[in-house]
This record gives sequence, structure tokens and C-alpha cells, in this order.
Amino acid sequence: MRKFRSVDATIIPTPYRRLNAAIIPAQESGYFLLRTKLIDIQDLFFGLFKESPYRLASPFEARYDFGRDEIQVCVDVRNGKVFKIIVSEGYRGLLIGKIKVGMLVREAMALEPALHYHEPTEIILHRLYPGVGMEVDAIDPYPESVPDMRIAHISVFIPELDTADGQKGLW
Repeated sequence: MRKFRSVDATIIPTPYRRLNAAIIPAQESGYFLLRTKLIDIQDLFFGLFKESPYRLASPFEARYDFGRDEIQVCVDVRNGKVFKIIVSEGYRGLLIGKIKVGMLVREAMALEPALHYHEPTEIILHRLYPGVGMEVDAIDPYPESVPDMRIAHISVFIPELDTADGQKGLW
């Protein structure tokens, strides 16, 4: 089973060398694949972390930070699988070949008209591609101000998160 986008899985690049990997909705980002079991990628974690290798972001989510927080891998502790990957400032890979962290939301929406701001979740979603979301740094921003803000994070996630089973870790 493929765990990384590499012909030779024994040569695992560090995130520093993969900060330009494509961001693929509901699949992968930063060389990490969604649905991968933590046990299958645990060897990556040794020597690649800052002081603390992970933190609990919620009771059922362990978050592993790589590099200078350019890549965060979120694991559901109930099933041990990667369910979300977040890329932030310093990440140079593109979503749909044209959208990147740091660009204005207005520019992204001009390049990709299917993007829209979902006010209840405070996330910019794509109407055609489930499993991807973008966030700005502001908390609870006025919807009319979002286009003038910069994209702070791009996340790829399993679409099942929005289902009852997904909320229970059954995916």
C-alpha cells in the first residue's frame, strides 16, 4: 500500500524538500496521504520535530507539526488514521494549480469562481471539490471583509468528516 508519493518509499523526503508539493482535495498535501495509518508513517516523526512531537487539538485529534509549522498532520486517535492535513505560511504548493497560502481571498476567487465563503464554519470551500477548505487568520470575520484577507491555511480532509460516522471516527 502506498503511503507517500514516492517510487522508493525508503527514501522519505523531509517536509523542507516537499514544501512545493501539490495540494489535492480529499487526497494529499505535503507528501502526506489522507487515510494513512499513523503506524505506517511513525518513522517519519523521529528527528523531524521541534520540542514536542504532537499535541492534542481536541479529545480525539492528535496534531503533528512538521518543519516550522508549514505542515500539520491531524490523526484521529480513535482509529489511528490521518484525516486532515493543514498547510500554512511557508508552504509553496498550489491547490488546483493556482491557489496558494498567502494570496488574497479575492484573487483566489477570481481564479476559481467555485470558491465561496461558508460563514457558519468560517471556511472558504470549493463547490466542485469536497475535502478542501481555506481559512483566514481572523476569528469570526465579517463576510464582506473576507475577500480582502489573506489565505492563512489550506486544509485537505476526508469528506466523511461531515457525516455522523465520520464524527465518531468510523471511516
